Amino acid sequence: MRRSSFLLLLTFLPVILASSESCLTLDISACNQTQISTVAGEPFSIFLKPSDAFIASCSSSCDTSLVNASIAGQQATVEYATTGSYYQLTWTNGLDVTGSFSITCKLNDGDVVNSPYPLVVTPAAEVPSRAIQKNYVSSAVVNSTVTFFVQSRDQYGNDVSVSQLLITVTLTQTLTNLVLPGSVAYLGNGKYEISFRGTLSGSYSLIIMVET
Repeated sequence: MRRSSFLLLLTFLPVILASSESCLTLDISACNQTQISTVAGEPFSIFLKPSDAFIASCSSSCDTSLVNASIAGQQATVEYATTGSYYQLTWTNGLDVTGSFSITCKLNDGDVVNSPYPLVVTPAAEVPSRAIQKNYVSSAVVNSTVTFFVQSRDQYGNDVSVSQLLITVTLTQTLTNLVLPGSVAYLGNGKYEISFRGTLSGSYSLIIMVET
């Protein structure tokens, strides 16, 4: 019986993942917080951890052009840390508006698992010069109590939730120079109630001093 032998060449190709969702996951522990939050105007980063299979398919470093993320149209800069094997996505200018936002992360135009991620932007430190009057009353009846409000804000115009302003109010009768002090009450959430009572008819000038 005659036998023949064959030499076959077999090449193993890299595994192509069917879904890009399984390649990257958000590493919330790298953010040193339990949820994604930042302060208005401050730069911040999130971190995406590639799967072992995805890292193995990279040569020296994973291509950062494959990953992109945006918040309300603002794109993040992407860096790959070979030491920790993760993507760092940074918004260097931050967001100057407070509220709840969504971070959309994509890999090869496919959504990263659980993307979009929720983001909370909180106010920056209050700035006394940015405080504004609300519900100001320009006329009133003699001996009636007039009330309006002052809202403390940060440098970007966001209402602050905690305030330590020192507000003094002085009401002066234009004709007689009669001075009537007003009362100030802190209501919380950066909001102050201002009230005063005019005992004489006529025009008054109102001076509000705001300082920390």
